Amino acid sequence: MTKYHERKAAAEGNPADSEPASFLARSIARESLTISGLDDPADPVQRQQAAMLAGRLHRSLSTFPSYRRQEGAVRNTAATGGPWGWLPLFDDGCSRAGLMFLERGKSVPLHDHPGAVAITLVVTGKIEIIQCDADSEESKRDLTVRWEGRLKAGEATFLTVAAGNIHSFKAVEDCVVFDLFAISYPYEKRSWFIPETTLFSPGGNTQPRRPTPANAARQDYHHTPAN
Repeated sequence: MTKYHERKAAAEGNPADSEPASFLARSIARESLTISGLDDPADPVQRQQAAMLAGRLHRSLSTFPSYRRQEGAVRNTAATGGPWGWLPLFDDGCSRAGLMFLERGKSVPLHDHPGAVAITLVVTGKIEIIQCDADSEESKRDLTVRWEGRLKAGEATFLTVAAGNIHSFKAVEDCVVFDLFAISYPYEKRSWFIPETTLFSPGGNTQPRRPTPANAARQDYHHTPAN
């Protein structure tokens, strides 16, 4: 990238901005051993470690003016991409990072990131997360909840290839999330998991309960992130 294109990217807040991208590349390489040591998102100590690591990177990113512009701009991406928006910050084919915005009350259905290792840090707002494991890697039909909970700003969770990789989000408040993929994945391999039945409360109450991930049907679907 020429000096002209570097200045142009910085002025426009382009995701290809060289300074934040270079910083993320160096940081992911430096922290890869620590990230690879995280193996169970149900462990609160490990989630705290993930939050400390991702929080440190996010605070450093916030020193870049172009990143601060992107953090503000991500709120506009949901309008073009559905209930949530995604703004890429860095992608070298092996690792990636980006910001996601989710409006209050909106959800991202159960989906996976095959082969990925990632940390999700809540930057602003509150979000409910369900993380599941597939009982059978071959069919991925039956899912077991590994961890579910609510995260607020400054808190994080993570996923690995084998633990909590299938997950969903629901925004309790408007929220911005920083996603850091230490090991990335091809978008076309991602799947969405749709519950086969809707469960209702007993006693004649017709108010639907939250469908459990059990007996979820795998549906291959490629979602192009909003740019």
